[in-house]
Amino acid sequence: MATRKNHNDIDVFMDNGLYVPTRTISMGGETIDHELSEQIIKNLHVLDNLNNDPLTIILNSNGGDCNQGMSIYEAIRLCKSHVTVKVIGQVQSMAAWILQIADHRMMSRNSRLMIHTGVMGLPDDHPENNKKWMKQWEKDEIIFEDILLEKIKVKHPDFTRKKIKDMLRFDTILTPEEALELGLIDEIV
Repeated sequence: MATRKNHNDIDVFMDNGLYVPTRTISMGGETIDHELSEQIIKNLHVLDNLNNDPLTIILNSNGGDCNQGMSIYEAIRLCKSHVTVKVIGQVQSMAAWILQIADHRMMSRNSRLMIHTGVMGLPDDHPENNKKWMKQWEKDEIIFEDILLEKIKVKHPDFTRKKIKDMLRFDTILTPEEALELGLIDEIV
């Protein structure tokens, strides 16, 4: 009987990225979109409401949609459980911001962290709608800068918004050692 239960747990992990016995969520290999966001939010809800034991998210992502990424960020922020995010592979773009909300942030020795402003694709829409989205983009840029600045200033209190803007202008790729020194992770594993 126990073997079948374990087999079901493995099937759920392979299909949905949720392994209840170890309270682990896998968020890897996929671009952040509405489907991944919905899956991660559901998985967080399940684990966080089973009990308040710590949970782990294994993260390997090239980023994706900022709005969907912020929904994952907020779901992690609202968890009652202690959340560790462990980067194995890469954490880029929006995924780098998701990493920052974790209670404990880890990167494997050969992983990479990449931050940048990102890109915005405007739809074929009325010009006034696009202007509104551009104004929102400018507000979102400040939010993303603030997220990074809050973490960096713990180790580097004199770090300025201009410095973070310069880093975000183009891709800034960090080794785990560089991310640790900057304050964007807590541990290298």
